Amino acid sequence: MTKAENNAEELIFDLGLTLPIIPKDVCDKLHSDSFTVNYQEKKLNSTKLCGISIGSPESVEILINTSITNESRRKFTTAHEIGHAVMHIQTGLESQFECSKNDISGKENSNKTFEKEANEFASSLLMPKKLIGNKILRNDLSWQLIQSISKDCQTSLEATARRIVRLSDEACVLIIHKNGAMWTPIKSPSFKTYINTIPFPRNLDTSPDLIGQELPETMYECDTSDWLTDYKEIPEIIFYSSIKNEEYDRTMTLLLIPEIDEDDQDEWEEPKFSR
Repeated sequence: MTKAENNAEELIFDLGLTLPIIPKDVCDKLHSDSFTVNYQEKKLNSTKLCGISIGSPESVEILINTSITNESRRKFTTAHEIGHAVMHIQTGLESQFECSKNDISGKENSNKTFEKEANEFASSLLMPKKLIGNKILRNDLSWQLIQSISKDCQTSLEATARRIVRLSDEACVLIIHKNGAMWTPIKSPSFKTYINTIPFPRNLDTSPDLIGQELPETMYECDTSDWLTDYKEIPEIIFYSSIKNEEYDRTMTLLLIPEIDEDDQDEWEEPKFSR
């Protein structure tokens, strides 16, 4: 785990938190005589701002823009600002953060190190490895698993998918297409293969618009060449499962590289005869 993830997990343990973790309640529990935390939701002057954290090692104020109507996004923004508060402001590294949508999403932010750490903290705070790790290990990767953990943690489907892929022991990746354009893939630690930036393969299917409904628990076979151009030592067949949200023209795909069973590989290897 990263330093930010460790900080979040330690905070969860110290405060005795259980799922679902409510960031506003975390602010209340953080408030003490030695470190005061003032949490407010208010309309900020700029619609581009999602959240602000400002203060000193003794006191911090967290402001969340009421223009954020999506509950999951508001929770993640608050958790992000808590990350700034405990990792950067309380420690004296910085005194103020004004976070835009790009900062929260990790895109094109001006202070990449601190914003990346705050996002890692937020993800681990809302979806802690110690509380969801066993469920990931006990179940096969699927959209149904992601949906189940999303409900447990009260987090968005996308944020949950990103977290589960990063925690997975399997060689898997999350691919997101928005308005036909592919974003940077989110890979599990064991997924080492490069993925080209490509449109969604035309010969593959996506599930109907299932956002908000029961999501699929199965993955389907596809040719490795549908997604990868350089796939040495990877089976010619891999697994995928895609879901689409028509409203936002977004498609999310899980790719999984199956483990190669060395015994099976030897069994099917062409016999060689000595002369």
